[in-house]
Amino acid sequence: MLFGKEHINNYLFIISLAVLPIIYLQKKYLQLNSQAGNASYAFIVLLFVPEWLSQYVLNIGGKSIGQFAVLFLFGYYVLSEESVLQKLEKYRLISSAGFTLSGALYGYLYCFVNLRNLWMTGLYIFFGWMGILTLLGIGRAKLNIHNRVCDYLTRASFPIYILHMPILVVTGFFVLKLSLGVAGQFSAIVLISISVTFLLYEIIKRIPVLAFFLGIAKQKL
Repeated sequence: MLFGKEHINNYLFIISLAVLPIIYLQKKYLQLNSQAGNASYAFIVLLFVPEWLSQYVLNIGGKSIGQFAVLFLFGYYVLSEESVLQKLEKYRLISSAGFTLSGALYGYLYCFVNLRNLWMTGLYIFFGWMGILTLLGIGRAKLNIHNRVCDYLTRASFPIYILHMPILVVTGFFVLKLSLGVAGQFSAIVLISISVTFLLYEIIKRIPVLAFFLGIAKQKL
């Protein structure tokens, strides 16, 4: 199945390609990034509402193209803004409290009250969204490190994310046929997958057409 849980990488990759025309038209005719940077923290929190509503759009196999497309666009237009990240860092404790309390409430209602309805779905979406805001805020405060390794991995993160799954599957297919024991098979799969993934990334980023489809920005090599 193309859209099954085991193929979530393919799913997100297809969505990223689908929204490219939207981003292209915006860059050509509109200036939205500067406006998104002025968003208040309350507005950022309330973005869970369109995510909630969009999950009913093109829902295939329990995975919504609409929901993931909205999240992709939120990340590109809102959460990538420096001023937004500064707000998330400033209010990270509030985000953390919202994440913890909503998660506890959802867990209680789901497990002990056996509640299942539209509002529970909204609470679940809110819980996940607050988790994203919490991780971004804490990450900016505690993990905002700049060096050659971190800068390289930042640029490589998305293409590595896309490439690693097919490489991992192919590597596992062959390694699991070898009599290496569990520890040996695990080590071999990890080492080979990481090496081949980064090698393939280095090759692809030097080929303009392939680099474009993996979202790799032009850079001096």
